[in-house]
Parts: sequence; C-alpha cells; structure tokens
Amino acid sequence: MSARTIYKAQILKKSKLITLLSSLNKIEFRNFEKFLGHSFFNKDQDSLKLFKILSRQYPDFEEKNIEKERVIKRLYKQEANKKIQQQFNYTMFNLTKTLEQYILWLELQEQDNDRHFLSLKAYKRRKLDKFFFKKAQEFKTELDKTEQRDAAYYNILYQLNLYIFHHPSTAKLDTEVDSFKNYVESFDLFLLSTKLIQISAILNRQFVVDEQFTIHLENAVLSKIKESPFSNYPLLQIYDILIAYQQNRKTPDPEAFPKAKALFLEHLSLFGKNEQASIASLLLNFAITLYNNGHDEFLWEQFEFYQFIEQEKLLHQKDESHPVIFFNTVQAACELGELEWVFQFIQSKEDSILKEDNMFLLAKAYYHSCNGEHDETLELLRDVHKFEFYYHNITAKALMLRTYYEQDELDLFDYLVNSFSVYIRRNNKMSPYMKEQILNFIKICNRLFQNKNYEADESEHLLKLLQTDKLFYRAWLKRQAAQIIDRRK
Repeated sequence: MSARTIYKAQILKKSKLITLLSSLNKIEFRNFEKFLGHSFFNKDQDSLKLFKILSRQYPDFEEKNIEKERVIKRLYKQEANKKIQQQFNYTMFNLTKTLEQYILWLELQEQDNDRHFLSLKAYKRRKLDKFFFKKAQEFKTELDKTEQRDAAYYNILYQLNLYIFHHPSTAKLDTEVDSFKNYVESFDLFLLSTKLIQISAILNRQFVVDEQFTIHLENAVLSKIKESPFSNYPLLQIYDILIAYQQNRKTPDPEAFPKAKALFLEHLSLFGKNEQASIASLLLNFAITLYNNGHDEFLWEQFEFYQFIEQEKLLHQKDESHPVIFFNTVQAACELGELEWVFQFIQSKEDSILKEDNMFLLAKAYYHSCNGEHDETLELLRDVHKFEFYYHNITAKALMLRTYYEQDELDLFDYLVNSFSVYIRRNNKMSPYMKEQILNFIKICNRLFQNKNYEADESEHLLKLLQTDKLFYRAWLKRQAAQIIDRRK
C-alpha cells in the first residue's frame, strides 16, 4: 500500500463517522440500519448504501478495507473525481448526523427522568396545561416510590418543582405537587447536598495536590446542616462527618469513622451508584488517614471495607474491579499477612480485562515482595510503565526501596534513597502533607537499614521513630524494626 493510500485510509479510519460506528454494540449496530432505512429519520439513500458498505467491516474497520477510494468506487460504481469526492463528503456528513441522532435517541431510552422533563416542556410549549400537571403529578409519584435520596434525587425534585413553580397556570390550578414550599425545600436540599459534595471534593484534592481553592459558603453550609430539618437527612449527616475529617487530617477523630460507616451502610439504598462510589472512596481515605496517623486497627477496617466494595461492586468499571481499588485491596491484605487470600484474589482476576492494566502488575509485584520473592518483584516492577498520576509512581518506587532493603543491596538502596528523596522534594504537584508522609517513610527506612548493617541505636529509639503521626507503610517498617530488635536479644 502506497504512502498516499495509507494516508487516505487513515483519514477515513479516524473520521468521526467510523469512531461513532465503532462505539455501537452489536444490537445497536443492527438497529441503526433500521433507523437509517426509515424515511422519517433519513431521506438520503446514499447514506444507507454507504452504511451497508461500511457495515461489512464492523467492528474492526481495518484500514485496508475502508480505504477512501475503494469505498467511493463501491458506492458510486466509478472512479473518484472532484465532483464525486464532494458528493461522498456530503454523504458522509449526512450519515454522521443521522448516527448522532440515533445515539441521542438511544440515550433518551435509558434516561426516564429526561423523557419526563421533555414531556413537561412539550406540554408547556403547546399550552396543554391539563396534561402538564397530570404528568407532573405522575412524575412526583414515581419519584416518591424510589428509595434514592442523594444529591441526584434532590436535583431532580428541585427541577420538577421549578418547572411547576414557573408554569403560567400554577396560581390558577389546584394541584398537589405545586407549591412554593415544595419548591423552596427541594431547592435547599439540592443546594446543600451539592455544596457539601463540592466542599468534600475540593478538600480531597487539596490533600493530594498542592493547590488552594477558596471554598465559598463553607461555614454557612456546615452550620445549616446541623439544624432541623436538615440534621435528619442521612446524606447530609455523612458528609458532615467526612468533611470534619477532611478539615482535620493531621488529627482525625478515630471515633468518627465508625459513625460515618454505620450511617452509610444503614442507608446504602438511599444513594445512587455514583453517590455510593463517592462516599465509599471518602470512607476508605478516612480509614487510610487514620492508619497512617498511627491507629493500626484501621488497617483491618480498610481490608474489610475493600472486601465489601468488591462484593457490592461499588467502585467497578465495566463490571470489573477498579484497578486502583484492586491494588489497594491487595496492599492492605498483604500488610495484614493475608497472603493466601491475596494469591486467590489475584488468580481470580487473571482472565479479566484487569490483567491488562498497569496496576495489576504493581499489585502482583506487591504480593511477591510481601511473600519474600524479591527477584520476581523487581522483574514485575521493570515491566510497570510510568503512571500518569504521580502517587502510583511513588508507590512503585517505595516498593522497590523495600525490596532493596530486604535484599541488603547497599549501593542500589543508597542510590534510590537519594534519588527518591529528591523526586519527592522537587515534586511541585504534591501536597505538603503527602510529602511529609513519604519523606518520613524514606528517612526511617534508611535509618533501619543503617541499624541493620552498621549502627546500633537503642531498641527504644527505633520504636520511637515509628511513633510519628504521618507515615506510609507503618506495618512493614514495624516488622523490620522488630526483626532488628529480636536479633539483638
């Protein structure tokens, strides 16, 4: 294939039309031909012919089979010229637009709430007041029947009451669903829940990334949710506890975690999937922070909660474990010495799409490290590609440092201690709190290495080093310190 032909093939391969067609599953793809064949949706017969030509190459659409000149010749039964090229471009444009309408139609079939709001909008525009208010009542009744009471629910309820409140006939008709009180209350719940989620997201980001935001209305919102009637809403109660922890990460309250966790588990059905995932992530971060601040019992809390998340599929992607959650589960279980469980857990994912992810390799490396198989650990770490998110690169470096420590690789250990420390100090994206935790790990790891091989600090001093309230891999460092002390007895 000539360079000119390859270039033309790539243009078609990378076109919006081919990209959209590739996104359809088999059933959607078959039904698109019916959609395209209906004169109401499509009046361009060439669009249907082009689709039939391209459909033979679904789902791969290999470049050699959709080379532009070849497709034009099949479509128009003649060689391409300027006029034919223009006609082909017009046909592609029409087919793409029809495909966009089809995808929009597919989405609408999945979104009950959007269809309800579009119906209300249509009735209002056509001044069909009777049907508008009947539909609004049906919609409200349907909402009341659902268990969900999260930010998404309050948003929908607010929008419904807003539609009703601004309808020209609201003041003239006696309807159960429209009232100024309903409008105000639903707006307040929508505003408070959304603002709490925003505050939590900003605080969470500031913990990881060195940047500052001005959080407007923070004190007012946090004060208001403690008052009646808002203090009775589980979603607001949970975020109240979680935000208090996020504001005081240096001295988190260990008694607050079980309260937030119990509220979450008790009212799990009130939250949609997205809200369940968000709260679960925040609870995990809470448990991790408590553990990193010296509360060892929260390592078990992490592990048990990770198991719950896996069982309930709260943080799954495409019906599979989220790669980061998978790694964190392996890490917590390894630190607890649950190596047989970890082995079975990893084996259960060997045939899944998760196996292709970088985090899967890192998880396997972590398991081999905790199992004392250091050569396997280093071999896997060499295959781990650089992560986009700096934190995962730090995890890989820390695991390599642990491996060099346990292998007594003096030169490699010293080199990595220095280069790792420089990397952390020069990282301008990392929050100061996160930097301190990692630098403490490197410093104490180095001190233990020196004691293991050269120096002889008092045993009490070694244990005192581990009392710092900001420390990564505390359980592993404690094990190494205990081994040094045992050898001296």
